[in-house]
Amino acid sequence: MSIGAIIGGVPSLKKLQGASNDDWVDRLNHVWTVFLLALFAIVVSTGQFVGDPIHCWCPAEFTGAYVDYAKSYCWIKNTYYIPMDTPIPIDHASRESEELTYYQWVPLILLFMAFMFKFPNIIWRLLNGGSGINLDKIVDMAEKTQLGSPDDRDKTIDHIAKYMDRWLETHREYHWNRIVRAKQALARCCCFFCNKRAGTYLTAFYLFIKVLYVANCISQFFI
Repeated sequence: MSIGAIIGGVPSLKKLQGASNDDWVDRLNHVWTVFLLALFAIVVSTGQFVGDPIHCWCPAEFTGAYVDYAKSYCWIKNTYYIPMDTPIPIDHASRESEELTYYQWVPLILLFMAFMFKFPNIIWRLLNGGSGINLDKIVDMAEKTQLGSPDDRDKTIDHIAKYMDRWLETHREYHWNRIVRAKQALARCCCFFCNKRAGTYLTAFYLFIKVLYVANCISQFFI
């Protein structure tokens, strides 16, 4: 059983999937990964703004406001890593070379990562209509055929077929000059050639979205 089938079997989780005009790998990226990253950002932010964002060692004579001030200073000032068996360096240059500068920004980094996982889906939802066909409508009608009676199913499928045939007829390009014939020949040879009238727009655009997902997954390792 695929992950998509497992997720789709849970009604409360199925609502988060959005439109079904992509596959479960896409939804794993732009729904579930985004959900987990946003959840982690909330957990980290809660620790920063509700509890103590950092625990600092303070001299015994520090009490009350002195301790709060020391913790606030430690929080806004970058920390640095030193092994337990290594003496604390006195030289400021040595300390600065080992500074950790990211921990204050972890919630924002997590939210940025979530946005990057969602970005390809935003582009897909905004621009897939450029093909001239309403994918959401077709997918919605196709899903309804699974629940209807055989007669309703046949009528819906016939309606889908007529809708797509009308779309193909409307956007068909006439063979009236060499430029058009060259574009159509290129579209038949290369699916990456994005041409609405040649019928390659959705294929090329969807492959481009897949490339964006892969590029995003790789780039996440360098954040």
